[in-house]
Amino acid sequence: MIVDVRSVGIDFEGAVRSGLLRAESFAGGNVIADEHFVTVESLVDAHRPSRVVIDPLTAFNKAGGPDIAGVAAERLVALFKSRGISAIFTAVTETLRGELEATPLRISPISDTWINLSFANRNGERNRTLTIVKSRGTGHSNQLREMLLSATGIDLADVYLAGGEVLLGTARAQREQQDVMEQGLAAAKLSHEFESLDREREELKLRLIEAQLGLDQIAAQRAELSARTNVTDRAQARDADLIHGLRRGDPTE
Repeated sequence: MIVDVRSVGIDFEGAVRSGLLRAESFAGGNVIADEHFVTVESLVDAHRPSRVVIDPLTAFNKAGGPDIAGVAAERLVALFKSRGISAIFTAVTETLRGELEATPLRISPISDTWINLSFANRNGERNRTLTIVKSRGTGHSNQLREMLLSATGIDLADVYLAGGEVLLGTARAQREQQDVMEQGLAAAKLSHEFESLDREREELKLRLIEAQLGLDQIAAQRAELSARTNVTDRAQARDADLIHGLRRGDPTE
């Protein structure tokens, strides 16, 4: 178990050495299910855990048949609930249907949360999937999610839909690459539009500067013309006074 979970980035070795994690293994068919229950109860009393995992619970079927196994499983659920222990039971199912209505040992009615791990065979690939069948008193997604196992741990891929179908495996990876390309093209387009607006702004600034220079030149020319006009007016007035004086005329007439 320690070696297996290390492949997905989980280290149990330190927890086992410290005594925080205790693992026990039993052969399912050696004794009847009731005896397995007594053994588990003794371990719970000795170790006083806050969390327990039974993997798989369906192994109880080998210990006296499904009827005895079902009763033992119900007793385990009642034991853990009475002790305030969070328990996880795994169950191996033989059905390949996407919709499940009951667990093999029929303990789904007294379980709080039911997580279904399965496989989806699509487009020549077999991909792991995860769905939440129920989670009592807790909001949860109803979508089919692809479960990814890697050296960095366990993860759920983002949901990608195409034509109403969830994309998995290579199809999802291709869609992710397409999204990245489309986002890159959109970013490049926005950058180009910003550059065009910046160039247009700079051109308008230059035009404003040129227009202001033109207005300044026109104002200077008008000022020069006004000055020349004033000089001409004064010269004409002096000439008129001189002529009237020579004629001894009244300059006011």
